[in-house]
Amino acid sequence: MNIKLYDDLKNEFSEKSIKASEDLISLASSRCEREFDYDYFPTDGGVMLRYVLMVLPDIKGKRILDLGCGNLEKNEESGYDNLRCSFHDDLRFAPTLCRALYTLGADVVGVDLGSLEGEPYEHYRKNLLSSNSLDMLGDFSFDLVHSFGVYTSPYLRKLTRRGDEESFAMVSHTLRPQLERILKPEGILLVDHWPGLEEK
Repeated sequence: MNIKLYDDLKNEFSEKSIKASEDLISLASSRCEREFDYDYFPTDGGVMLRYVLMVLPDIKGKRILDLGCGNLEKNEESGYDNLRCSFHDDLRFAPTLCRALYTLGADVVGVDLGSLEGEPYEHYRKNLLSSNSLDMLGDFSFDLVHSFGVYTSPYLRKLTRRGDEESFAMVSHTLRPQLERILKPEGILLVDHWPGLEEK
């Protein structure tokens, strides 16, 4: 499996790649503001989109899965409002990357524990701790699988009832065989953090 970590890619930014991604981020921003009624395009969405474009510059028509993509629910127990974050009144927990990729013509799929009802792209409500959480997705069908912030999710800690590292290891162990099945042979796994995934 071809694994790319956010931290490893930071040194690979070039003026050319930044300029190319800025143009597409600007386009996605204006389209998201129009289609999803954003007052502005969240910074996190632009950062994630830049990394996706680094590893997959031509995303139009490419099948891309975003794991733990964000959702449209307000979770009173965690204090997170996934439509608006009360601290900055932003869209921090909305499925911003999926929306941006959708507006740019990618064949995007969002998977999250919370509801994505009404979103215009393919999406599923799934618990990633389940060994069959990605069974609905075809073999060798994805050009890219992206995951950012899955391990810092309050939902994950609540579900596992364990500390961060143990929770991370559980998800990694559960997802690895599923990701190997759904990624194309030349497909890329782009993650911010995935303990133990680098070694088989």
